[in-house]
Amino acid sequence: MDSLNAASILPNSLWLDGRAGGRNSFTVDFDSIKEWLGVQAKKQSRHYTVRGWIGIALCPVALMVATSLIWGFLTVISQRRGNPVMGDGMRWAISLLCIGLMFLGNRLISTKDMVSGYCTGDPVDRALMRWGPQRNLVWFVILLWILFAGPRLLDWGRDSLRLANEWRDLDTHSCAAVLIVLFVHPRRVAMEDVQREIPWLNLDETLPHLVKIPGLLQLTGPPAGLGLSDELRKSIRTGGELEPAAEPVQLE
Repeated sequence: MDSLNAASILPNSLWLDGRAGGRNSFTVDFDSIKEWLGVQAKKQSRHYTVRGWIGIALCPVALMVATSLIWGFLTVISQRRGNPVMGDGMRWAISLLCIGLMFLGNRLISTKDMVSGYCTGDPVDRALMRWGPQRNLVWFVILLWILFAGPRLLDWGRDSLRLANEWRDLDTHSCAAVLIVLFVHPRRVAMEDVQREIPWLNLDETLPHLVKIPGLLQLTGPPAGLGLSDELRKSIRTGGELEPAAEPVQLE
């Protein structure tokens, strides 16, 4: 491991020059990375807050569309019998009852798994697809998305607001210290080396904050360690923007 006196990583105590991260001369210190990360965390929090409220606001609209679709279906079935067996009140009651079933079904059944069950790629399935009209499957998928759009939008909105809170509470102090250590090393840094470089750091508590940063690579090893993607390294070097956070990246 390259020598780096990261044991003294505290505000205003560590600076790196261009030899650590590229050809051009530049200076990166603890405060600049912490400030940059704080700005990015606020932007990510705002991004997910807006996305969350959009999802929650669209949920009632999607539920009304799905309920109207069910009501129309019941109306058609009733009228085809010649004598309506259900009045408008009963049809609306059944349609509203289906809202609860939509949320229950959303919890129990994955739409993706349900659809893939009809198109697994198995030779028998391919033969059935050739035998049956494929457009029926397309309409079935569209119907599923309409019925489950409301619950899915609500989940999407709630998850986005949760991510907004997590970004708002990001430990920028500890994360900035780790980012400096990773920045000056072109390859992975083993977990024990990170801890040795920053003895005051509680790595177990900091790791859940770190993996939220897009481009932070969690390497399973052996040995287990951390690294930076080229995009994140460039963003740190130039003070550029972070992309909206994705799922944590784990590599061998």
